[in-house]
Amino acid sequence: MRRPPRSGFAVCGIVATLLAGACRADGGSPSATTTSAPLTTTSSTTPPEAEPTVVTDRRRDTTDTASYDVAVPVLAGLADAEVRARVNATIEQWAGEVISGFLAGATAPPAGEPAGAVSTLTATYEVGVIGPRLLSLRLAADVAIASAATANTTVRTLNFDLRTGAQLALADLFEPGAPYLEELASLARSQISANFDDFGDPGAVADGTEPREENFDAWLLLPENLQVNFDQGQVAARAAGVVKVSIPYDDLEALAVGDGPISVLT
Repeated sequence: MRRPPRSGFAVCGIVATLLAGACRADGGSPSATTTSAPLTTTSSTTPPEAEPTVVTDRRRDTTDTASYDVAVPVLAGLADAEVRARVNATIEQWAGEVISGFLAGATAPPAGEPAGAVSTLTATYEVGVIGPRLLSLRLAADVAIASAATANTTVRTLNFDLRTGAQLALADLFEPGAPYLEELASLARSQISANFDDFGDPGAVADGTEPREENFDAWLLLPENLQVNFDQGQVAARAAGVVKVSIPYDDLEALAVGDGPISVLT
C-alpha cells in the first residue's frame, strides 16, 4: 500500500531547521528567502613541547674520615621519558663513580693533623648548551685527601644527542676520515703557548696535545666554541690547574659533518 503523501504542514516541520522563512499550510513555497546560519568552526592547537632544563640533585654526607658535597645535574622537561631516563642514567653513573672512588681513597688523617681533619670532595657542574637537540655538561670534582699534600681537580664532560639520549663521541662532530685530532692539537698548542707561558713546559704541551683521542676526551660543546679541558699536569705545571682552551667553530667548520652538532650551533 502506498504511504499517503505528507501534508504541507508536515513538510514545513521537517525543513524548519533548514529554512528560516515561514511555510504556508498548503505546502507552498516559503514566504521569504532565507540564508543558512553561519558555520561555526573550531580549531585545535597543539601546546608547544616543554623545553628541556637541568635541575640539581644535591648529595651530601659526612663520616669520621670523609665529607662530600656533590651537585648532580638532572635532565628535566624533555617530553620523551625514555630519552630523559637514558641521559640521567649516564649522569648518575658518573655521580656514583665519583662518590664511591672518593670514599675508597679517603683515609684517616695522618698523625699530627688537627683534630677533625677529613678528606673532602666537592663536585659541581656547568651547562654548556641545552636545547631540543643537544645537551652538554662540564662536571668538575675537587678532591682533597687528608693524607695527601695537595688537592686534585678532575673534569669530565658529557655531551648528548637529545633525540636519542646517546652520548656523543668527539668523532661524531666531524666527517669520517677528517684529520680533526691534528687540527685540534695544532689549535690547542697555539692557545696554551700564548696563555700559559708562566706554567709552560714545551715537552708537556707536545705530549699532552698529541693527536690522540684520550688527550681530547674532556671536550664540551659551547654556543660558539668547542672547549677542551686538560687535566692538571697534562699540558702545564699542576699549579696551573685544569687548562681550558676554546676553539671557535669557524676554525673547525671545514671538517665538521653536515647537520652535525657544530652545524646546529652555527
